[in-house]
Parts: sequence; structure tokens; C-alpha cells
Amino acid sequence: MQLYLQCDAEGCDHKEFVDTITEEMIGKECPLCGSNLLTEEDFKMFEPLMQAKELMQGLGLVADENTPDDVETSTISVHCHKNTVMIKGEK
Repeated sequence: MQLYLQCDAEGCDHKEFVDTITEEMIGKECPLCGSNLLTEEDFKMFEPLMQAKELMQGLGLVADENTPDDVETSTISVHCHKNTVMIKGEK
């Protein structure tokens, strides 16, 4: 599952891909414009999704660093921004 932070500023399209999203990232500044990459509201909305990701990894439903190379996987991208959750899947 790909995770990323996205700038909140109007007209700034900066995305920063990360391995995990933690509370310490709240208020992280955009390197392009200095605006917020993660609000407290977005983090609170995302927290349950991270718990679900950990559960899915434990059940073997999503790939992680221990998944063998010969196992066919899909890419799932999850993004929480301004009270909207977007989940996108690709094969």
C-alpha cells in the first residue's frame, strides 16, 4: 500500500511518498511552499486505515517486505485529505 502526504495549499501539487504516517508528521511543512502536508484532522481520519493495513498485512491480504517476489500483487494507494478518503488500486 502506497502512502503519501499532500500539500494543503491551493495550486501546490506536491506529494511526498512515505512508508508510514505518524502523529509526529502533523504540521510537516511542504518543501515547495511551506504549507501543511498533514493536518490533525487528516491524521485522525487516517489512523483507522493504518490499523486496517496492519491487520491486512498480518492476514497476508496485502504485500509487505516479507512477501516473496513470485507472489502476484496489486498496488493500493490510500490518501486522506480535507475530509475525503481516496483509495485507488492498480494491478
